[in-house]
Amino acid sequence: MEGSPKVQPLVEYAAVILVRGDGRVLLGEQYPHEGWVLSAPGGGIEKSETPEQAAVRELREETGVEVSIRDLRRVGQIVHGASDGRGYRGWWFSAQSWTGEPTLMEPTKCRGWDWYPIGSPGIDRYTAPMLATYNRTILRNESNRLHT
Repeated sequence: MEGSPKVQPLVEYAAVILVRGDGRVLLGEQYPHEGWVLSAPGGGIEKSETPEQAAVRELREETGVEVSIRDLRRVGQIVHGASDGRGYRGWWFSAQSWTGEPTLMEPTKCRGWDWYPIGSPGIDRYTAPMLATYNRTILRNESNRLHT
């Protein structure tokens, strides 16, 4: 129909909530669409990747930390719009086992990585509900493993 707006496909991304033994999570002060906010490491899913593969790759590219797909746990999905007018679908995972120490790998996108309590102020509006979901479900139900 002429004059109808084109529907854009959802931009898909994957993110990882990395959790230390004391319950603190790895967050970086990043500049997404709404200014500097605390958010979990993550980024776009490439055409040849599964969400799990993208989560592992993005975590490595942004922090230098290595995590195995079998150590990921599903947290949830979030579909949202952003100020750029596009729609996004986020695939969220958590991990409590990894190798390496978080390092600032992309200084043009992030000011640095640190460990924060789940309810810290300044967490972006997409990460915050996934942290709450993690807190409610994953901590209470370790059967959410992707692989055994």
